[in-house]
Amino acid sequence: MNEPLYEDRMARTSLAADAATHGHVLVQPQRQVARLSDLSPEESGHLFLVASYAAAILFQGLQAEGTNIIINEEEERLTAHVVARRSDDGLSFAWQPTKAGEASLEEVAERIRDKAFAVDKRGKVEKPAEEPKRGPEERPPELKKDDAVSQAEEEENYLIKQLIRIP
Repeated sequence: MNEPLYEDRMARTSLAADAATHGHVLVQPQRQVARLSDLSPEESGHLFLVASYAAAILFQGLQAEGTNIIINEEEERLTAHVVARRSDDGLSFAWQPTKAGEASLEEVAERIRDKAFAVDKRGKVEKPAEEPKRGPEERPPELKKDDAVSQAEEEENYLIKQLIRIP
């Protein structure tokens, strides 16, 4: 790998030697692992944060029209490829999607829901509380005024945080 563009205790970035486009950045964890699942939650979160920053910089610094972030676990070292995109770049990451049957989708969704979990701020893994099942004609309960205000404040804070993080 060539000279780092950015480096900290958990990740490093550099330009790809075999770049797919002008502005192809590699983001790798400092610890050499082959799989995303081999990283700690802190390391994987940081890897995606650095990839997100790299994408924002490609938008700002190279006037990219879009970016793709692709995780590659087939290399010696886990790598997030952040690829700057332009409408005329000639790249195609297209696949041929197939239409799944409704029964198949519901089965997959149920299997994912069954294994879904959340990690609280203390790092403790908890299964989410089950929500009551509602029919399509039923509407969720109305928010109380206090809930609506706190939800609006939370959304505003999220937007402010996102704007602040853009370099």
